[in-house]
Amino acid sequence: INGCGAGRQPPSITSSSVTLDAGQAFQLPAPVSANLSWTVSGNGCTGAACGTVTAGSGHIVYTAPQSVPSQLQVSLYATPATSDTSGTSQDAISVSVTVNPALVVSAKLGSGTVGTPYAGSITITGGSSPVQSSIVSGSLPDGLTFDPATGKISGTPTAAGAFDFTLKTTDASGSQTSLMTKETIHTGSTFGPASTPLALTSASWPQA
Repeated sequence: INGCGAGRQPPSITSSSVTLDAGQAFQLPAPVSANLSWTVSGNGCTGAACGTVTAGSGHIVYTAPQSVPSQLQVSLYATPATSDTSGTSQDAISVSVTVNPALVVSAKLGSGTVGTPYAGSITITGGSSPVQSSIVSGSLPDGLTFDPATGKISGTPTAAGAFDFTLKTTDASGSQTSLMTKETIHTGSTFGPASTPLALTSASWPQA
């Protein structure tokens, strides 16, 4: 799950347009006294493939589809079935929703050796632009740098060892997706009976 973690309330949205990632949800205030009939429609989707609306007390929750292959445009429309308890007619509610593919962070890092130029990359797909990444803890092997604009990790390792670092990636979705990705790079020396190749282990999780 990206963005909204387990146990977290969907953010409350008052705007007439919202941007989400696949699988995320938002909460929209709705008059408690109004008997509203909600419909969800989209370009290129039908039924639950457009997402779902769940009514609550004084609000509704829209949940985007768990997976979308490309950006999806959805419209939420509420029509009052009756007047409210005071006899006052309720205005219709309309919200435009943009659903982007889920934010995914992956790494492609080959083997490397101290004293030899190295090039690897962090690839980010999906999410709602702009998407930004930075190293928030730990460090790369000495001599290597990370360029957040290109996702490239490059340079020439100057020391052998195991280097742990955590990459934080955020996007601009209404649910403020934030992924924490832990990487471990091992660099080996050219000296000794055998050089140890650079290796990578990684894991990503939504930030609570």
